Amino acid sequence: MIDIDYNVKNKLKSDFFKNEDKNILEKIKPEILCLYLSDQNWERDYKTNLLNNNAWSSKLEKLNDPFEGKIAWDETANEDVMEKYNNLYSIIISAFLTEFNDDILMWSYYAHQHKGICIEYKFEDVYDLYKDSLYPVLYNERYNLLSGDNNTNNKQRIIECFYTKSQCWIHEQEWRLAHVLGEGEKSLDGKEINMPPIAKIHFGYNVKESDKLYKDIIKFQKSKPEISLDRMILDEKNYKLIVETLF
Repeated sequence: MIDIDYNVKNKLKSDFFKNEDKNILEKIKPEILCLYLSDQNWERDYKTNLLNNNAWSSKLEKLNDPFEGKIAWDETANEDVMEKYNNLYSIIISAFLTEFNDDILMWSYYAHQHKGICIEYKFEDVYDLYKDSLYPVLYNERYNLLSGDNNTNNKQRIIECFYTKSQCWIHEQEWRLAHVLGEGEKSLDGKEINMPPIAKIHFGYNVKESDKLYKDIIKFQKSKPEISLDRMILDEKNYKLIVETLF
C-alpha cells in the first residue's frame, strides 16, 4: 500500500512543475540525490561515473519501462501535432536520480542484488548545475492528456510527459535530468553528462572486499579523501538497510 505521504508529496511536486514556486521547492527538495550502479558493467561505469565524474543520460525508448513518455490525445489533436511530439520524444535523453540511498528494491534491481554501489550527491549541488532541467518525477495512474492546442499550457504539459511515470514506481521518488540531443547527436542512444562532486559512495550489502569494484573504489577514494565511504548492513530486527560509515 502506498504511503499517504507519497501522494501528498506527489501533489506538491505537480504544483511545483506548473509554476516552479521556490516555496514549494523548499518543501519537496531532499537533502541528497542518489544514483545506483550495478557491478555488471563496472569497467564502463567506473570510468563514466567516478573517473570522469559524469552520468549516463539515455533516450527514453532505451529504458526498462515501456511506458516512458506515453500520452493520450484528445479529439482536437491532429497528425502534425502528434508528429512533433514523436519527433521530440525520439531526441529526449534523461538521467535518473532518487532521494533514497537505502531502498531495498532499488538495491536489488539497479545495483544487481546489492552487489553494486550507490553514489550520493548533495541536492543543492545538482540543482545549481541543472536548475533548468532538474524536476521531480510525477506519478499517475493515467497517461497525460494532450490536445492539439499550441499554447503555453499545452507546451508545459508536453514537457511534463517526460517527467511522468506510472504510480507503481512511486517508491523510487525519482528526480530527472532531461535534455535534448543536438543536431549531430540524434542517432545516439544517449550520452554522458557532467555531474557535481560526489559526496558519498555506499557499498551494497553483498559487496566483498575481494571484489574488483571494492578495490577500485578504495583506490579512487584515496585520491578524493573528501568523499565518504559507507556500506549498507542489514537491520537486526526490521526489514531495512542501515548505513555504516567506513571512511
